Amino acid sequence: MFKRIMLTVVLLFFSATTAVAEPVKVACVGDSITWGSRIENRLYNAYPFQLGRMLGSGYEVRNFGVGGATMLRNGNKPYTSLPAFEEALQFDPDIVLIKLGTNDSTSKNRPFLGEFKSDYHQLIGAFKNLNSDVRVIILLPVPAFINGKATGAIPETISRRIIPLIEEVAYESGCEILDLHHIFLDKQELFPDGIHPNRDGALIMALRIQEALLQRSDPGYDIFSRLGANGQTFNFHGFRAMNFTMDGLKLKVVRPWQANPDHSWIIRARFFGHEPQVDISLLERGFHVVYCDVADLYGGPEAVDRWNSCFRIMLTNGLQCKVALEGFSRGGLIIYNWAAANPEKISCVYADAPVLDIRSWPGGKGKGNFSADDWARCLKAYGLNSEADLEKYRSSPMNNALILAKSGKPMLHVYGEADTVVPPQENTIPFADKIRSYGGNIQLIAKPGIGHHPHSLGNPTRITEFILASTPKRK
Repeated sequence: MFKRIMLTVVLLFFSATTAVAEPVKVACVGDSITWGSRIENRLYNAYPFQLGRMLGSGYEVRNFGVGGATMLRNGNKPYTSLPAFEEALQFDPDIVLIKLGTNDSTSKNRPFLGEFKSDYHQLIGAFKNLNSDVRVIILLPVPAFINGKATGAIPETISRRIIPLIEEVAYESGCEILDLHHIFLDKQELFPDGIHPNRDGALIMALRIQEALLQRSDPGYDIFSRLGANGQTFNFHGFRAMNFTMDGLKLKVVRPWQANPDHSWIIRARFFGHEPQVDISLLERGFHVVYCDVADLYGGPEAVDRWNSCFRIMLTNGLQCKVALEGFSRGGLIIYNWAAANPEKISCVYADAPVLDIRSWPGGKGKGNFSADDWARCLKAYGLNSEADLEKYRSSPMNNALILAKSGKPMLHVYGEADTVVPPQENTIPFADKIRSYGGNIQLIAKPGIGHHPHSLGNPTRITEFILASTPKRK
């Protein structure tokens, strides 16, 4: 008897210590793109199935996509009226991925777009009512590459109306948001019918979602609480941002929904919010976006002083001691002048059609555009009384190329080859030649036939990957 009792105890102990944890349940809610329409061997190649294979046995991923489904309850095929919706609720997921909105852009559904947000909130609420801890991730619709004649779907409606509404829903609901739109803008070949991604497109979707699900985070870190600032909060493409003044500086900070453990950040120079796809991509990966107003200072000494103060504030409140720099156009002056003064504080530099010599712009001393008002303010910012004092001007990224090269920090420039406002022949190209001659690290992405605008790349992946590879990780 004693032996049988001991054997039972041992077996129970062994069973308890070797019990397999319940898998994390992931519900993929969506339309035909989620379901896998037009994909060969759909059961194995639609994005939910590819995602499940990637995540492995610790996850149970189910596909609740339905062709033609709309978010709109007054749409022609509302998702919440379909059996798949009830099945998704009965699944009682830990994570919900929602990818709806493409069919809401059709001509028959557009009249009801005023109800889109409230319908989206109700869908989210249905899952949160089941489980208040459910993790809801909103997926922006992939782009459409058709003119609307076949299905009535209008690409511009998706990008200009549907996506802004979805971003408002994410901001208001506190749900994470994932941009599956911009990462496909240069991949039309993956959409054979202009609407549905093929197997390779579904693979890209699955890879991006897998990265988000497995991403490291520090849920206890909140930059707003640390700053203690009493500012105005606002929606930055689905993320919470704050506009405030501290130590005499006009600042904006955008907070990721899940800060990464490295407390990474990027500081944006000028033109906050313009072509924001790189900033959005980094926010998704746990970066913070910081903006310090140095308007009309053209990278001069006062601008550098302001950025010094901004850096101290952010460092004191927990952000990483290395920061990525981002500068469009005239923002090139401040990012490089600050980098030359603080090479040990930067992780990398991303410059976009940057001004690197005030003689080119706004001075117009070569082929660049002359801007009289900017030129007068620029001379004043550098303490130059007139053009005759230009010989005293030494605070130029072009002049600081040796310092920047010897810092060893990686630099990336994106520019239009046809730019006549800030000609690359007077800015990026000679600067890159100097950096390389001094043994520095610089990459160039030239855009044939493009002028000063549009800035950035429609698909920010190359820029994002450059910044991620350059940002140090905390051990």
